[in-house]
Amino acid sequence: MQLANNKILITGGASGIGLGLTERFIQENNTVIICGRRETVLKKVSEKFPQVITKVCNLSIVKERVEPFRLDFSQSF
Repeated sequence: MQLANNKILITGGASGIGLGLTERFIQENNTVIICGRRETVLKKVSEKFPQVITKVCNLSIVKERVEPFRLDFSQSF
């Protein structure tokens, strides 16, 4: 399994196990996108790791699960 140079989406990537994965995947030179409900926590991660792409969303809401990623991230890659 190749662990470097991938585009990785982590839900809940701003804390706990998700944050640990975020840090590890950054070390392996991956593009990391994290999403979560708490904007303040996502902002702290963004300040610590400026290369991480963050998105505030609640994945239990279909519109927030689909539209923001299609609009925001399709142009980043």
